[in-house]
Amino acid sequence: MPLYAEIEDAVRDLIEQQRLTPGDRLPGEHDLMARFRVSRLTVVRAVRELEAEGLVVRRQGRGTFVARSKVQVDLQRMKSFTEDMRVRGFRPGGQILEWSIVPAPPDVAQMLRANPSTPLLRIFRLRFANDEPIGLHESFLGEGLTIDRAALERKGSLHAVLNEAHRIRLEEADETIAAVTAASREARLLGVPQGAPLLRVERISYSQMQDPIEVARMAYRGDRYQYFTRLHV
Repeated sequence: MPLYAEIEDAVRDLIEQQRLTPGDRLPGEHDLMARFRVSRLTVVRAVRELEAEGLVVRRQGRGTFVARSKVQVDLQRMKSFTEDMRVRGFRPGGQILEWSIVPAPPDVAQMLRANPSTPLLRIFRLRFANDEPIGLHESFLGEGLTIDRAALERKGSLHAVLNEAHRIRLEEADETIAAVTAASREARLLGVPQGAPLLRVERISYSQMQDPIEVARMAYRGDRYQYFTRLHV
């Protein structure tokens, strides 16, 4: 077994045995060099392998820390962010950053089957899991649809508010996912470095009558969010 793999296994065992927990700082390079009697290059290789597995994160000038577990979302089930976080044991939260009536962008108008420049309600929110910023949500509601801002702040779930206000139940969605990097504003709001990996999600949600109700554009932190699906032959 290569020497760097021995260090990997030792650190992995400490994490699995919960002797190192999320947020704990790993021993420094010199400590690991002395403990395993290896070179700095070997220690660096081991840490890089652990980072590639998502077990640790390196922070410039601060050291290497045990990574927090990622929020995992099942692609086969359609849930609101609020519902999904609660099911997975996280405390959901949100902060409304922008709320306005805007002319429909051409691509959004097409997805909502509306005329270009039709006035639409646009909501831009910062989303939290256990008080940690994890995503940004931009939502456009279909033509003529409005909701109460206070109700959204109280409930957190846009889907729940739509159902309560308009008896609209969102049952299906078309969703695309892409890997991108954080622009300056996204990085500042999410508390990550500019250029950090994000998951960009675009979703068109449909009512029980197959009418397009919402276009949502979301960006999630790549270090805290992942998607899951099961494939069948």
